[in-house]
Amino acid sequence: MALIFERLAACANIVPGLTSIYAWEGKIETAQEHLLLIKTETASFDALEKFLREKHPYELPEIVTVPILHGSTAYLDWISEWLHPKN
Repeated sequence: MALIFERLAACANIVPGLTSIYAWEGKIETAQEHLLLIKTETASFDALEKFLREKHPYELPEIVTVPILHGSTAYLDWISEWLHPKN
């Protein structure tokens, strides 16, 4: 996946089979979608958002952040090490 190769994220999960119901251009719409959960750091968000907007087929893709209040130090270090390699 390009997000990983470009080091914009360390991991992404694709959750298939979602039904989304949403308001769009004055109508209620329903669509079958996939949820993409992306693990990155706050400092990478702007570049990640730009990348997603350029690649996503939707005019207005859902791009939101969820703060990490707690997490395994080893896991969070792994994300940081992938995003910021020392070599």
